[in-house]
Amino acid sequence: MYAVGFGVFHGATDIAREYADALTYARASGYAPFKMAWQEVQGVLKELNIPSAQWGLYKAAVNEYVNKVQRKKQMSRDEWTEKWTKNGLDGRILDEIARRIGEIIAPPAPTPAAKTA
Repeated sequence: MYAVGFGVFHGATDIAREYADALTYARASGYAPFKMAWQEVQGVLKELNIPSAQWGLYKAAVNEYVNKVQRKKQMSRDEWTEKWTKNGLDGRILDEIARRIGEIIAPPAPTPAAKTA
């Protein structure tokens, strides 16, 4: 990241380092809700003896739940459950997943800054 910042800011090392640190922090903070939700869901899948071959689908469902239901509010919990049930996942398990990760509060999705003239 530092090299990118160094190139963008034409050799201004302080600004480049600050840019690299801010970018690293922003990326790390955006990933945390997804990671925490998946860790919680892994426990649910183990408890319910779900075959590991299906975990990839559940992970995709969890990522969508955090992103579209919790963060962006583009989808309701019922719409999410219906979609993934149609994709072959068990509705009871999805309800348990939503209940468990519903307690993990995801920060709202960042919005782009308004451009000034």
